[in-house]
Amino acid sequence: MLVEYRNFRAAFRCVTAASGGRSFAEVVHGINISMAANEITALVGESGSGKTVSAQALLRLQSPDLIDYSGGELFFEGRDILTMSEAELRSIRGREIGMIFQEPSVSLNPLHNIERQTAEPLVVHQGLSAAQARPIVIEWLRKVGLRDAEKRLGAFPHELSGGERQRVMIAIALINRPKLLVADEPTTALDVTIQAQILDLIRSLQRELGMAALFITHDLNLARRIADHAVVMKEGRVVESGSVDDIFNKPKHEYTRELLGIDSDGESPPPKPDAPAAASVKDLKVYFPVKKGFLRRVVSYIKAVDGVSFTLRKGETLGVAGESGSGKTTLGKALLRLQESRGGGGDNYD
Repeated sequence: MLVEYRNFRAAFRCVTAASGGRSFAEVVHGINISMAANEITALVGESGSGKTVSAQALLRLQSPDLIDYSGGELFFEGRDILTMSEAELRSIRGREIGMIFQEPSVSLNPLHNIERQTAEPLVVHQGLSAAQARPIVIEWLRKVGLRDAEKRLGAFPHELSGGERQRVMIAIALINRPKLLVADEPTTALDVTIQAQILDLIRSLQRELGMAALFITHDLNLARRIADHAVVMKEGRVVESGSVDDIFNKPKHEYTRELLGIDSDGESPPPKPDAPAAASVKDLKVYFPVKKGFLRRVVSYIKAVDGVSFTLRKGETLGVAGESGSGKTTLGKALLRLQESRGGGGDNYD
């Protein structure tokens, strides 16, 4: 087995207010999970079920001041992660085990551009120079669906949409083709079309390289699409595990049946065609300047919103749908004038 959790336990350290002493609150209670080298395992459960804490233990990402792995063993290729030195952990983080985090805005460094951050695993673990890493970085940014990847190398995280930032995180995790990929809700910030591409990418790499993946999700439909096996967690315990087909077709635990049965039958009331207009937009355009050179002169524009028109009537809800980078958020900010318009030097509204 590539990964084995044996009676694994984890507890958060707590400070007792009255005495100033420390106590422990156990959040993972003796779980047992096994993963083969060529399989994708979905770890499924609600928020607070312990799935992320269990997954992050594979890289010991939590500070010892915050968490105590209070019992059991956790093996990766026969080596106990819980007894590894910090030097041993650094040698496998990003090389043998890659991780996609749920919230890229916290994980990405706001001071470094995306080329530097995506290339870092290649520089650290393969000894490549920045110039040698560049074509590989561009290749992976294209694979994860970042449009105009070569032109975006100098962009900083705040200049990307939420979905684009998540794609950069995915490229960083996969660029060294790790033996194990830990994916913590990796498609939460992505639209459905890119989500499908990312799931297919993870699946194809897993098949090509014999890579294993631990896919953390609260969505059983995603688990069914990508995983070979599923492990259902509730309140820090494994309540059911098995093949994805068995979990979906013959669930044994009541909690699993509850997760499968969640559905929404609510319908919105029909809009009134004669209701007065609450907002009207005609031929809205928002362009972002592209600057180059020492003097940062504007050489071209990115057309984020280009000629959008609509009318929203009182009592209606308007849904704006599209891929990441399609202009949805820019449109909303433009309606509230949350971005400054400065003619040729800033955001152009028309």
